[in-house]
Amino acid sequence: MSILDLDNNVITKQMNIDSGLIAKVQIVGSESTVKAVTTIMGKIGAAIMELMLDRGALLSRQSYITVVDELRSKEMSELERLVSMMKSVNLEGNRDQRLWDVINNNIKFHTEERDRYMNEIKELRDKQNNEHLIFTKKCMAKFFDISYFLPDAILSVRADLNLPISNEAYLDIFNENIEMGKKVFQGFFDNLGKEFGDV
Repeated sequence: MSILDLDNNVITKQMNIDSGLIAKVQIVGSESTVKAVTTIMGKIGAAIMELMLDRGALLSRQSYITVVDELRSKEMSELERLVSMMKSVNLEGNRDQRLWDVINNNIKFHTEERDRYMNEIKELRDKQNNEHLIFTKKCMAKFFDISYFLPDAILSVRADLNLPISNEAYLDIFNENIEMGKKVFQGFFDNLGKEFGDV
């Protein structure tokens, strides 16, 4: 979800595919498996709904940045055209002050517009980058929160399939893996903080 280039339709399509698989578990699973899987799916569904709202704001701003960048590009093109015109008029030796005033005023106007768009893009990108990192942290926090419901489902499915494993051994493996994931993720943000300031 934190990858903004991924279309919302792709996310919901994958959810539909996954819910088909979950439906099979609902049919063949024991009561404890159905309960554990239903709990996880409820938590995932609630998290996705909450995260989609935040993601929508980020996607909206990303689209707006693209629009402003296109306006900046148009101003750049117009400035290039005006500079080319200025060179041509200069080569012709044209001394008509009104023409030069029009060209200079247009260059001044389009330079100010370009600069305004560039400043707006910088402010928007700074805000976008900051909020995207916050959103990524939120996504990972939801992932880790929901992961704590996974052992019940895994252990129940393994029992249904007669694949014995010690509950304690599995929980040790699972918790060690979760803690390692948290450390790696925190290390990533610590490194970002060293390079770019607090995130």
